[in-house]
Amino acid sequence: MKRLEKSVTAGLVLIGLLMSTGCRDDYAVSIYNAGERTVIEVSVWYGEYHRKTGWIDPGVSSNHGLVYKPVPEELTVEWKNEGGKSRKQTVSIEGERTRESDLIIEIRDQNTPTARWGIR
Repeated sequence: MKRLEKSVTAGLVLIGLLMSTGCRDDYAVSIYNAGERTVIEVSVWYGEYHRKTGWIDPGVSSNHGLVYKPVPEELTVEWKNEGGKSRKQTVSIEGERTRESDLIIEIRDQNTPTARWGIR
């Protein structure tokens, strides 16, 4: 009986350690308009993931939570500015992913998107 108790205790400790370390399986994707002009028809894609929004006003973000896709090294952002001119750029993702981090994509007025792991 003592042997069974030790095995159960060791199993519970192992499960607790596994659940408390490492990255979670899901993360959110946040597309943030860091500029002073509205961006239109914003699309983000990598691998099997694709997210499209209608428009994002200045200082506003569009969030998509609980993404379970593999973590990319780079992604492609496509959007139109207020004048309707299309832009498209592939960017590398900066920073290290942690258990709490989400994927944050920022679009600035200079038509320079950035992507990084961070906390919203």
